[in-house]
Amino acid sequence: MNTYSFNTYNKGNNMNYNDYNKANTMNYNNCKNNYKKAYTMINNNPRYNTATYRCPVILVLDTSHTMWGKGLDDTANFLQIFFGELSKKRELSRVIDIAAVSMGANLKMLEEFTPLKNSSLPRINIRPKGDTPLSSALNLALRKLDALEKYYQNNYIKYVSPQMIVLTDGDSSEDHSFAVNRVQNLVATGKLNCYTIAMGYAPNMRTLCQLGQNLNIPGTPVTQAFYNATREVCRHYAKNAPKPPTKPRLPNSVQHSVEYVIDGTNIIHCQHPQAALARVLALVDEFSRKSIPFCVFFDASARYHLETEIERDIYKHLITNDPNRFVEVPSGTDADDYILAYTKADSRRKIITRDHYKDYTKKYGTITERVIPCVCANDTLLLPQISMEIPVPTIINK
Repeated sequence: MNTYSFNTYNKGNNMNYNDYNKANTMNYNNCKNNYKKAYTMINNNPRYNTATYRCPVILVLDTSHTMWGKGLDDTANFLQIFFGELSKKRELSRVIDIAAVSMGANLKMLEEFTPLKNSSLPRINIRPKGDTPLSSALNLALRKLDALEKYYQNNYIKYVSPQMIVLTDGDSSEDHSFAVNRVQNLVATGKLNCYTIAMGYAPNMRTLCQLGQNLNIPGTPVTQAFYNATREVCRHYAKNAPKPPTKPRLPNSVQHSVEYVIDGTNIIHCQHPQAALARVLALVDEFSRKSIPFCVFFDASARYHLETEIERDIYKHLITNDPNRFVEVPSGTDADDYILAYTKADSRRKIITRDHYKDYTKKYGTITERVIPCVCANDTLLLPQISMEIPVPTIINK
């Protein structure tokens, strides 16, 4: 039997769904403030995974007193070039979540993670001051990345591994060896990409090269490194964000001319007193696999018939993210009316249901020829009229 598992993440271990709800109160509230829960991911099933991979980027900017003059000008120039170039990449700019850490007297977040288009970093006024707490800045950046990743995981948002861009002269006012080792370990395990850009008149290249890939090309202006940074972000995303699979077009001889209209509220019950969304999922999985067009209509009350939180979450995801194929009719109305009106408009549409719609005969006429009867026996959907036997998956919590 097929199994749909609903996995959540907590300190490297699986946890149950109640723990997932509690996890929303953890220390990543700053991330939640910048997002709506619009990117719901159901496990790793590409059939329900319609959201786009996110691309987290964090900047670590040297704002110490040594940045006055050329360093300050270069930092401002970097922000203009970096944001300007990424904004030209329309698809990429929509998925970048960016944040910045200031590394000077005021060690802090210049900006929490926010979508690129909403960022105020290109307009920020930086006043260099104080020493260069490189270790503290790196640790702060890693904590924020860890919080963002937990937010992604607990909201089932797919993402590519984070990227860190450090702009500094490499001189630190504190021991930075431990923080540098943390960054190196994350880079070595593929959990982070770190780029450095040498700033100032006499940068400490040893520290910069230890941290990550240095983007300054010898003999070229520092501005070239800023363009290199944008290219690396683009290259990393293109390499790590899977492209959605393209559906091959079937030969004309096997093109499906029938669109199946699934009476979702009827099928989730299908002879059983306990509603199960898995019965609908079994149908749409089979149709998707065979590239058969379909749509599902639900009564507005359908979600309240589902007994588990995971089923309600999957239902909400489908209605929200695939409204062309999963339709919830307005509250106070009957999905049957919409189903019959929709199928009447095109004779090629057939209804999968156990209903006979006797109450609608006067309005829509005889519909027997448009109905595909369905029964559920031993966790298998049987549709003999179209020669289908479809196992019903079990949805479990882990």
